[in-house]
Amino acid sequence: MLSRLFFWRKPRAVVPVIRMSGVIASGGGLRRGVSLEALEPQLKKAFSMRHAKAVALIINSPGGSPVQSALIGQRVRDLARKADGFWLFVRMLLPAAATGWPSVRMKSMPMQRR
Repeated sequence: MLSRLFFWRKPRAVVPVIRMSGVIASGGGLRRGVSLEALEPQLKKAFSMRHAKAVALIINSPGGSPVQSALIGQRVRDLARKADGFWLFVRMLLPAAATGWPSVRMKSMPMQRR
């Protein structure tokens, strides 16, 4: 309702943050960790948010499955390319190991469609 009263104002930019914490492994059971299956709803929501200009990933993982890491990295790149002119910021915390690198290789740069 209040937004209708201030229709001349520009909406503020939003940066959704996705936290990835735990061992990177395929999902299953009650095990806590990072997998494409567990992250998919968060990724879709973050990349489809209205007025979002970027997405920030915070990775806190000691490592795990290189296959799951590659799948997550590819899915994030695909979603970022669909949203033209979207910025992607990646921050890796201290225990980050080798399987977190596919996400880091995306760097913090505008993702554009090819």
